[in-house]
Amino acid sequence: MEIRLQWIVLGVYPPATFAFWLLYFYGWAPITRRFLSARRAGLANVSGMQSMCWRANCNSCLHTATVVLVLVPMFASDDEMWRRRLHPHVNMAGHAVMSISLAYFSFAIPWQWRLYFCKGERQAVKLELVIHHVLVVLGILTYLLTSVCAVYGAVAFACMEFTNWFFVPYTMMSQIGLDDGGARYTAVGVLLVVSFIVCRIGICTWQGVEFSKDLAGESASGIRGRDLS
Repeated sequence: MEIRLQWIVLGVYPPATFAFWLLYFYGWAPITRRFLSARRAGLANVSGMQSMCWRANCNSCLHTATVVLVLVPMFASDDEMWRRRLHPHVNMAGHAVMSISLAYFSFAIPWQWRLYFCKGERQAVKLELVIHHVLVVLGILTYLLTSVCAVYGAVAFACMEFTNWFFVPYTMMSQIGLDDGGARYTAVGVLLVVSFIVCRIGICTWQGVEFSKDLAGESASGIRGRDLS
């Protein structure tokens, strides 16, 4: 397995990391004031945990939208990725969006780590989420450095992030007082449940089965090749 870092990673990761931190400290507060009503936009102006979580969730929304909107067209346009699923495969769009994801987690993990371990905010951040994000970063780095198993990881990652299209807004709606059981809150909650079942349980499980089958087939082919020789 050859380790090789594509040039696009070095071009995308540093500015994307800077952008996520810049938006968190200086961008999301004025954007919130611009697009929300005065009463609800007030949370962007106050200091403290509520404002911090709101701005971090805004970063999460930007990340999850970017990942899905880039990966889905990539699936439709890259036939070779589907034909040679177990072989290393480089797709510049895939490397770019994974670099953006790595940039996002370069913001999210230190932010969560500081809240959980330094400030003791056990309600705002769960340790399981921090560990989960560290494992996701390990998966991203594996692809960025080796380009292996691109299709399985990309499909699973797109599915997980698509569910966040509903999970993060569902959380943010409660922050601005829209968790009153109204039609919008209920609709987002239903979409969250449906997308979780279809994407994370259904499609991700299917991809795990396909990976196991492909890997078994590749191993069997290798054994037959050695026997013939």
